[in-house]
Amino acid sequence: MSENHGKFIKSFLEAALKTGANNIGTRLLDAVNDANQPADVVLEKVVTALKSGALATGQEVLRAQLGQLK
Repeated sequence: MSENHGKFIKSFLEAALKTGANNIGTRLLDAVNDANQPADVVLEKVVTALKSGALATGQEVLRAQLGQLK
């Protein structure tokens, strides 16, 4: 693998991890902001937050990487 490919992959992974942590963390905090929610509602919101956070992360990372390639 060339040095340029290695740099690209490293920057891609760093961006994915940072963006993912921010997106998913924010969505998880929003999901559990009401302490009086029943456990099944919290669980459903947590699962939804994980899914939507991961999807948003993928979109943001790909958008950023495509912008760098232009």
